[in-house]
Amino acid sequence: PKRFNLTGNAIPTALTPLDELAKETRGGQAVYVKREDELGCELTGNKCRKLEYLLQHALDRRSTVVITCGSLQSNHCRATAVAARRAGLDCHLVLRGAPPADGDVADGNFFLMQMARPKFTFVAESEWVARRDAVMEELAAAYRAQAPAGAHRPYVIPEGGSCGIGAWAYVDVMHELVDRHTHKCMASTVVTAVGSGGTLAGLVIGKQLLKLDGVRVVGVAVCDDTAHFTVAVKRVVDDFNRHFGTAFTARAGEDYEITDAYVAAPVSNAHSATQYYEALWWIQRLAHLEGTYLE
Repeated sequence: PKRFNLTGNAIPTALTPLDELAKETRGGQAVYVKREDELGCELTGNKCRKLEYLLQHALDRRSTVVITCGSLQSNHCRATAVAARRAGLDCHLVLRGAPPADGDVADGNFFLMQMARPKFTFVAESEWVARRDAVMEELAAAYRAQAPAGAHRPYVIPEGGSCGIGAWAYVDVMHELVDRHTHKCMASTVVTAVGSGGTLAGLVIGKQLLKLDGVRVVGVAVCDDTAHFTVAVKRVVDDFNRHFGTAFTARAGEDYEITDAYVAAPVSNAHSATQYYEALWWIQRLAHLEGTYLE
């Protein structure tokens, strides 16, 4: 499918060796990082890749406003607010939590969202999982009903841009990892963080599309748990299949692996807490060894 170019000539992103880190791995295995951060701080890596496909789809449908959701500090919502303006579209963000009190100073991503001047709707933390999708659909219906008829044509983007169309972005990334001369993947294992499932789903599809049977695709959950993301990844792959008439699978343990061992856990859970603090130690260690920062 076509994509709306948000990234100029920055794609494909660099594949950079982490030589100092590699010395600390078992057997000194080579470690590389895909520099998705080079796509721009206001848009951010995997978010803008997905948005290129999603915004083009919105434009092809002659949409006038995009609606999406996330937390007050959501990278995806910040990127959508900025990208929508670049595409000439209005934006309405459904955010988890209470609106800032009068007099509070916005910071971080919420401050950057405000600068792009989207509309906001807030949903209480306690209602988020049950209500977020319904709220977006209600907003879409309200836009469609506004006079004059047809003046507003909404386009709903799921949380994180995690849907079949957005997944194309990381099919592209798997293609970027294939050596043009040998037609083999330059990595034996591809690891990604998992926050909504779309990036992992795209890598799983790309692995099958490019017949990279020997490549491990591993997701590391940053929230929720393995069971949640097993369902989420399958949902995105199924949506891809519906859109494009394909029959890709999403079998945890076969097509990909996922772990929730590093999700922030209560201190009372000694094992999970140890894993979590180990992850923080490695983030700091990587910055010290390579001058490379992970979020």
